[in-house]
Order: sequence, then C-alpha cells, then structure tokens
Amino acid sequence: MQPTYTHYCIYSLLIISLSLLGLSLLYGAGVNNVHAIFDFYQLANVIPQKVQSILAGGAFLATVLFIVLSLKQSYFQAPAFVSLIVLAVIPLITLLSESRWMTDLGGFPIIGSGQGIIPNIFNL
Repeated sequence: MQPTYTHYCIYSLLIISLSLLGLSLLYGAGVNNVHAIFDFYQLANVIPQKVQSILAGGAFLATVLFIVLSLKQSYFQAPAFVSLIVLAVIPLITLLSESRWMTDLGGFPIIGSGQGIIPNIFNL
C-alpha cells in the first residue's frame, strides 16, 4: 500500500511530537513524571533518576527512528507500531496506582496542573 497525503501528515505529526518529547526528556524535563513511572514498576531504586529520563527520551527517539524507517521500508512498520503501543501502555498502567487517586475524595483522579481550571470554567 502506497502512503498517501494523509499518511504523510500523520507520520509528520508523530515524528515532530515524539522528537520534541524525546529531546525534552533527554535534556532533563519531566524528571519527576518519569520517576513516578519507574517507581510504580519498582525500578526507581535500581536505575538512577538521571538515567531514567535518558532511557525514556531514548525510547521516544527510537520510536521516531522506526517511524522514519517505516516510510522507506515497510519492514519497520511493525516495530514502529509495537513501540508506539508500548509508549502508550506503560504510563497508562500506572493509573492503577493509589498515588494517582485522591482516596479522601472517594477516588477522584489527580489530574495535575489543569485541575484548578475546571471549576473556573463553570464560574464564567
């Protein structure tokens, strides 16, 4: 199957977004978020925190490499797909952790910095 204009747009968006995420993790952004994921899988004590961020950034950039190679050779489509699924599933499973829920509010999820915006929208 020949890639179409839509495929190239999707590939471009994936390459740009994953490259930016990978590079930002390599340069030390989001260290606490990456540490929380490694802590959930009980790897935080095994791997130093700086290396955790480098590993996560490397995983994003490896996925970018697979996507770019899949444009040239269809052989790399399966590794690109698997790496995208792995990048999505690993953080999603951490939502099962008790540290992601406010038990005193009946199990309300901890949203993060956007949590304060929600009540302000309804006050307009």
